[in-house]
Amino acid sequence: MYVPGGYAILVNGIEYYSTIGSGWSGAWQRLHNIGSECAPLVGRCCYGSNGAQCVDQTTDVDCLSTYDGCCWEAGLNCVDHPCDYCDYSVTAPYTSPARSTCGGFDRCDPGPCQNHNTSADHVYCVEIPYAGTWSFNTCRLDSGLRTILSVGTSVCSGDLGCDEDACSNRRSEVVVYLAAGQYYCTIEGPNACADYILDIRELPCPHCPEGGVPETEPCGDDTNGGCDMDPPAFEPIACGETVCGTGWRDWDSADADWFEFTAVANETMTWTVNADFRVSVGLLEQFVPGQAGCENLTGFVNPQADAGRCEQISVTFPVTAGGTYYLLVMPQDGPDVDCGTMDAYTATLTGVICSCGDLDADLDCDMRDYAVFLAAFGTCSGEPAYVPAADLDGDACVTLADYQAWLECFRTANPGAAAPGLSGLTEILDPYEDDSN
Repeated sequence: MYVPGGYAILVNGIEYYSTIGSGWSGAWQRLHNIGSECAPLVGRCCYGSNGAQCVDQTTDVDCLSTYDGCCWEAGLNCVDHPCDYCDYSVTAPYTSPARSTCGGFDRCDPGPCQNHNTSADHVYCVEIPYAGTWSFNTCRLDSGLRTILSVGTSVCSGDLGCDEDACSNRRSEVVVYLAAGQYYCTIEGPNACADYILDIRELPCPHCPEGGVPETEPCGDDTNGGCDMDPPAFEPIACGETVCGTGWRDWDSADADWFEFTAVANETMTWTVNADFRVSVGLLEQFVPGQAGCENLTGFVNPQADAGRCEQISVTFPVTAGGTYYLLVMPQDGPDVDCGTMDAYTATLTGVICSCGDLDADLDCDMRDYAVFLAAFGTCSGEPAYVPAADLDGDACVTLADYQAWLECFRTANPGAAAPGLSGLTEILDPYEDDSN
C-alpha cells in the first residue's frame, strides 16, 4: 500500500516488493482478510506426436512445460472432449467442398507465417498414400481474403511448410516431398474467419531423364547470366537436348539462366520447361532474328510464359538455319527459392529437324532420311508428297539444291560412307564427285 516516501508489500510477513529506503521511519498500515489465493484455470491438455494423448485438470503452463503439449483449452475434460484434433480425416488426393472456419476453435498458432494468430482454424489429418511431391493449397477459391495454411508432421506444428500468399489470388500453397504416412494441415485466416477450398494433389515435378545434361552452374552461383554479365556467358544447348538445372531467388536477386543455340534448319522450335518453383521462360527477342550478339537484343522476352510449381510450360518460335538464338529460364517474382529444397528444373529444346539432314526426327542423318528425301524429291508445297523438312533452302520446292545441302549433312554424319544417289535421274550434281569418273 502507498505511504509517503515509498511503499512496501508484505504477505504473511514476507516482503514481495519495496521502494522504501533504509532511512524510512514511516508507519506500517495493515489489512486483514484480503482474500485467498486465486485458483488457476484448469482444462484439458492434448500432447504427443499427433496431439491425441489427453490429460485432465492441467493449467496452460503445465500443459506446455510438463507435457510439451500442443493444445490446451480451459474447462474441457478428456471424457467429453477427447483429443481428436482432426476436424476432417482425408486421404490424398483430395478436394474439399467450400468451407468456412467461422465458429471453430483457435487451437493452432501458424508460427512461421503469423505469430499469435487469434482466428478459428480447421485441422485436417491427411493420409498420403505413396511418396511424391504434394501440393496443399487453397488457390481454387478467390474470396478476396487471405488464408494461412501450414503442413506438419504433428498437430499444429507447421514444420514442413507454412504460407499465406503464394497463389496469385493471395491464397496459400505449400509444396513438399512426402513419404507415405499421416500428416496434418491447418487452415485459418489472418485474425479472421477463412473461406476456402482445400486442394491436395500430387504434382508432376521434374525428374532429370536418362541422357539429361546437368547445368554447369551450381545452385547459388550465377555463371550463365547471358547478357546481364560482363563478359556475357551462356550455357550451350542443342536441339533435342534436355538440360537438368537449378534456380534460386532471395529477397533482392534471382538466378537467370541463359541458353544459346544455333538452328540447323528453317523451322519452328519449342522450348519446354518444368520446374519445382514458379518459373518464367521464353526467347530473348532480337532486332534481327538469328543474328548473334547482345547488342542485337531488344531487352524483351518474346515469346514468354509463366508456370506454377511443377507445371510444364512451352513456348514456340520460328528459326532460320544458321541463326543464333538465346533462351531463358528463371524463377518468377515472389517467394524465395532456396537451394537444396524444390530448386530443380528440366528444360528441353525440340524441333522437327534437330540435326543437319534429319528428316525423320530421330536425331541422326542416315539412309532412312535418304528414303524420305527421295520420296519428296521434285515436289513443291501443296503437293501430297511434299515434305517441308526436305526443303532445306526454304524455296517451297525439293530440288537438286536441297539434295546438295542434304548430302553435305550426310557426309558429315557418316564419314567415309558412300554417298547415296538420286535414282531415276540421268545426272546428279555432286560437288564431291571426281569429274574424271
